[in-house]
Amino acid sequence: MHRGLSDLRSGLHPVQWALVAGVIALGVLPLILAVLRLQTVTGTTIGEAFQLFSSQSRAPEALRFSLLEAAASTLLTLAVGLPIAWALGRYRWKRIRLQRTLLYLPFVTPPIVAAVGFLAMFSEGGWVHSIGLHFRSETNNLSNPGTWFTEGLHLGQFSALIVAHAWFNISLMIRFVEPVVAQLDPKWDEQLRLLKTVRDAVGSDAKVLAGTGSNSTAEAVEATKEAAAAGADGALVVVPYYNKPPQEGLEAHFRAIAEAAPELPLMLYNIPGRTGCSIAPATVARLMDCPNVVSFKAASGTTEEVTALRLACGPQLAIYSGDDGLTLPMLAVGAVGVVSVGSHVAGPEIRAMIEAYLNGDGASALALHDALIPLFKALFATTNPIPVKAALELNGWSVGAPRPPLCPLSDDMKRSLSNAMAALRQT
Repeated sequence: MHRGLSDLRSGLHPVQWALVAGVIALGVLPLILAVLRLQTVTGTTIGEAFQLFSSQSRAPEALRFSLLEAAASTLLTLAVGLPIAWALGRYRWKRIRLQRTLLYLPFVTPPIVAAVGFLAMFSEGGWVHSIGLHFRSETNNLSNPGTWFTEGLHLGQFSALIVAHAWFNISLMIRFVEPVVAQLDPKWDEQLRLLKTVRDAVGSDAKVLAGTGSNSTAEAVEATKEAAAAGADGALVVVPYYNKPPQEGLEAHFRAIAEAAPELPLMLYNIPGRTGCSIAPATVARLMDCPNVVSFKAASGTTEEVTALRLACGPQLAIYSGDDGLTLPMLAVGAVGVVSVGSHVAGPEIRAMIEAYLNGDGASALALHDALIPLFKALFATTNPIPVKAALELNGWSVGAPRPPLCPLSDDMKRSLSNAMAALRQT
């Protein structure tokens, strides 16, 4: 918080500070004038009014009524305003600018004009009264709250008050919430829902890492913070794709993410074949002063990367293979495991291979590696995750087809995949 305020102070021009102060003054001034006016009319100061409050016969009942009406209008505002703001912010409706204008109209209408309009609408002779709805009663007995809806305040009158207040507040909420919602990336919304669903499903039985990488540092920072708040055990942060930052930019990118969520363990993810960019071992070594940079997914396609990382970073960096077929060779040069695609359909076999190697049984590990290779080749016969989604479907999991521009696996590839899965089951 202190750092944020410091950044704010250093980033605002004196003219901007003057504008901020002016807006605050405009918001506070009417309240001051209202208090002064009340003191002039009643001849009582604020302090004296509080002292006399309990001695006024109807004051406590009036306060209870006001609080009840305020609570009801607030709930109505939230129930109606938030869904509208969300719909306007998330979806591009036809003629959406016209819809925004109409929904913002109550906000720009002077409140006094709106209040007069509602009074006229619900008063005797108004159009609501003319169609047989008597929303205003002649009595205003607030002395007994238990009779408000029977002998005292009419239910319709109470409803009218709630609607009148919510009418303005809903527009106010839409005006200020909708632009914020519109800035949220729908991709992160979906991923956070997925994270929470998986977190609830596995409980404490497994660790859950959230993929929070982006080629925008600001997006990656925000996504990582959201993942930490949603209960992730760690974050998988890919090297920025497409924009090809230099090593200095990569260091700054990952450092910003690490500092934004210092309690969340991070796994850096290097896959130059997809990102067009590779983080150098020397850059990773400089990031090791971030306590939460604890692991690395190596998917460059070479065992040399594992050796270079181990020599540059030492044993405090846990290196994982990012390529199923290279898991055993990478274990041989210092990796500790794999972030696997094949484990979706051959998890026990892959785990057995890794445990066999780590326990010194190289022969058993090699035999399992050889048995798994045909499956790995079938799972990467075309772009991942097309084959693995097909494999899950073959195993009875209705995960659906890939989203465009990816497409379903071809029939020939699906037959080869099915044969590889069947062959592994027979070993």
